[in-house]
Amino acid sequence: MTKTESRAMCLAVIFEVLKRANAKGEWETNEFQRKFLEQYQKGSIADLPGLEKYIEACVTTESHILNDWFNEHDFPGMQVNIPPKSIGIGTIFDLLVRWKVVGTKELILINKKLFQGVGMKPSSAMKAWTLEGYKYPMFEIDTRDDGWKVFLVESEGQYSNLEIPGKAAELLALQRAKYEIDELHFPSVSMEMDVDVSFLIGMKMQDLRLDQVIKKVKLRLDKEGAHARAAMAAVFSLGASETPKKIYIIENPFFVIFWREGLNFPPFVAIADKECWEPAG
Repeated sequence: MTKTESRAMCLAVIFEVLKRANAKGEWETNEFQRKFLEQYQKGSIADLPGLEKYIEACVTTESHILNDWFNEHDFPGMQVNIPPKSIGIGTIFDLLVRWKVVGTKELILINKKLFQGVGMKPSSAMKAWTLEGYKYPMFEIDTRDDGWKVFLVESEGQYSNLEIPGKAAELLALQRAKYEIDELHFPSVSMEMDVDVSFLIGMKMQDLRLDQVIKKVKLRLDKEGAHARAAMAAVFSLGASETPKKIYIIENPFFVIFWREGLNFPPFVAIADKECWEPAG
């Protein structure tokens, strides 16, 4: 079984924030941000109108309004500080789907450990597929809600949060053939996690710059259906056309050298690695 860690990414909340901040979609970016936008922006922005009923937003200059809004929508901990001459934008994606055919509650034994799980038999509402060139089968589960389907497929490798939307699109595009099984069992899922989207910080256009960002996701998967939720808070400062401070941060082990003119060798030299850096607080 592939050793990995849980990952999650909701592009909808990211691009809803960016669209509300800058409808033209043109940003000044670093190289990493540019590649992210090149991969996901066009398709994600085109998807937003079809996701409108699942997305809510709040735009304000008052910190308490945005923070209270997240609390009211069951996302406590989404706390931001909106300084003067700044604007805060919050977005929430909320999609609840119910299986067309309800599953059964099962206990699943995996590597000598028991898990709560769901059982489903193949039917017109649950199809099993092999994927061309891929190790694991894919399972397609129909829902009763607006044509939504949920696909389950095991991961062959480890992917970052930013890679998984692209990888998922690749898997959905693979050629499928019918896979014969008697029943599917999958673990029930209850996920709640922070997602690091700090790579977005620093994106700017004219007098607007992204200075703060927080993202959280929640996922529930059981015999009744699936519930996917994500929230993102972003703070944009106004007046970003002023030249920002250029700050270089030492992030790697570094030399500490004591030196004075006239010496042949520094009398004291050290390399400071992370284990001797003082933690905050």
